[in-house]
Amino acid sequence: SAVAKLEGKWDGNRGETYEVAARDWSCLKVDASGSRKYHLSWNAQRSAIFWGERFCVYAADLTSAGPAKWYRAEDRAKANCAFTWRRPGPGGSGSSPSAPSMSRGAAPRSS
Repeated sequence: SAVAKLEGKWDGNRGETYEVAARDWSCLKVDASGSRKYHLSWNAQRSAIFWGERFCVYAADLTSAGPAKWYRAEDRAKANCAFTWRRPGPGGSGSSPSAPSMSRGAAPRSS
C-alpha cells in the first residue's frame, strides 16, 4: 500500500523529522519547538495520501527509498512541489555521492 511506502523516518526541508506509522496512519513531526502528531488519510479519487486538507503525496510517485514530494491539494498538475521529505542518511542529507545508493543497478562512484 501507499502508506507502507511512506512508513518510517524522514527528514524535512527545515531540519525537522517525520515518522509515519502505517498501522494507524499517524505522522509524528519533531522540530525545534517540540513534537506533534498528525493523521494522514487516503483519497481514492486522487490516489493520494493527504496531510490534512492542504497537502498530498501521490501514490504513483512514492517509493520506500524516497524522496516523498508533497504538493498543495489544489495543485493537481503537480507544478510546484510544496515540500520534500528525504530518508535520513549519513550527514543528514541523504544525497551525498558517498552515501549508499538505494537505486537499482547503481555502481559505487570511484571519484
